[in-house]
Amino acid sequence: MVALVLALAACSSPESTAPAPTTAAPPGSAAPTTTVPPTSTVGPTTTIAPTTTTTVPPLEGLAWEEVVDLGGFVTGIEPLADGFLATTKDGRIHAVVDGEATVLADLSGLVRDSGEQGLLDLALHPDGDRLFIHYSADDGDTVLAELAYPALDATTTLFRTGQPAGNHNGGSVEFGPDGMLYLALGDGGGAGDPYGNGQRSDTPLAAIHRFDVSVPGEAVAPVDNPGFEVPTIWLYGVRNPWRIAFGPADESGTDTLLIVADVGQNAWEEITFLPATEPGQNLGWPIQEGRHCYAVTPCDDPGFRMAQAEVGHGDGGTCSITGGEVYVGAAIPELRGHYVFSDFCGEYVRSVDVWSGIGEPADVVDWAAPALVGPAVLAAGADGELLAGGADGRVRRLVPVR
Repeated sequence: MVALVLALAACSSPESTAPAPTTAAPPGSAAPTTTVPPTSTVGPTTTIAPTTTTTVPPLEGLAWEEVVDLGGFVTGIEPLADGFLATTKDGRIHAVVDGEATVLADLSGLVRDSGEQGLLDLALHPDGDRLFIHYSADDGDTVLAELAYPALDATTTLFRTGQPAGNHNGGSVEFGPDGMLYLALGDGGGAGDPYGNGQRSDTPLAAIHRFDVSVPGEAVAPVDNPGFEVPTIWLYGVRNPWRIAFGPADESGTDTLLIVADVGQNAWEEITFLPATEPGQNLGWPIQEGRHCYAVTPCDDPGFRMAQAEVGHGDGGTCSITGGEVYVGAAIPELRGHYVFSDFCGEYVRSVDVWSGIGEPADVVDWAAPALVGPAVLAAGADGELLAGGADGRVRRLVPVR
C-alpha cells in the first residue's frame, strides 16, 4: 500500500473537517533512540565537477546501479564526503558509507507514518554540526526540528503548524546558497484547494518558507524576507511542492536557481525555475495548474510566476512529479547542466537543459533508462552523481551505458 502514497498527491481527496492550521513553536524536545554513527566526515556542498576533454564512447542509455537497501520508503538523501544520510518515512535516519547502512536514530515514536505523512526529508547544516528534519507529528502537525549531529540524541522543535488533511503536506527541507533553511509546504490537502490556502500569504500552507537558523535551537524570519503576514514565507501559490532544489544557473556556478517541482491536480505536473535571490513570487495555484488555467478563466495574471516546464498526465504514466537536481557530475557529460527529475507513477528519467537556457515553455528530454520503483527523491551525492530512492527502500545511483 505504501507504494501508492505519493501517487495520491496528484489525485482528489475528500475534504477534512479538521480545523484550519495554526502556527506554533513549542520548545519541547523528545529523545529518540540512537546508535553510534559510523566514522565519517561531513562533505562539502556538492560542487560542479571540472569539464573534461577526454573522449568517451557514445551514450546508449542510462542505468540504475543499486547502492543499498534501507528496508523502508526512502524520502530524503543528504550527501556526506564518504557517503550519505537518508530518511525513511517510518521515522528512521540512516547513514550509508561504502554501501553499508547504519540506523543513526529511530524517531518512529514521534512520527505519524500514514499516507503522505511521515519523516519527509533532512538537511545537514553547512557547518556539519546540526541536522534539520521535516516530519509529521502524531497529531498530523507539520514539524521542523533540529538535532545535534552526529549525536542525534534529542529533537528541538523550531516550527510547527497544523494540517487540515493528511495529504499535500509538502516535503523538502534544504539549505540555500545564502545559508538559510528552506521548507516546502503544500496547500493542506483535498482537491482544488478546498481550504483556500493557495492564494493567501497569511497562512503557512501553500508556501515555501525561509528561516535563519544561525543560532542553535532557533528558526526566525530573516530580515530580507518579503515581509508577508507569515514572515517566514519566501514564496507562495503552490499546491504540493514535494521537492525543491537549488542548482547552478550556468556552468560558471555564479548564479543559483531555486527549482520548485509542484505536484499537479489532475492534468499537469509543473517545474518552475527562479533566481534564488528573487523573493515574494506567487506561483499561481489554484488559479493555474502548470501553464494552464484551473480555477479561473482567463488566468493570465501578470502577478503570477508561470512554470516553465510541465508534463501532462498520461504522458508516460505521469501522475506525481518527483523533483530532482541540476546534474553537475562527471560520469555523464551529456547530462551536465540538466535538471533531472522523475515521477512517482511514470518512474522515468527526464530532464530540462538549464544551462542552454530555459525556454517558455521549456523542452523536456526523455532519457532511455529502466523504470524506478515509486521514486520519491532524486538527490546529488557529494561528487555530483545522482542518487534515487523511494517506495521499495532501495537507493540507486544513475550511471551511463556506453
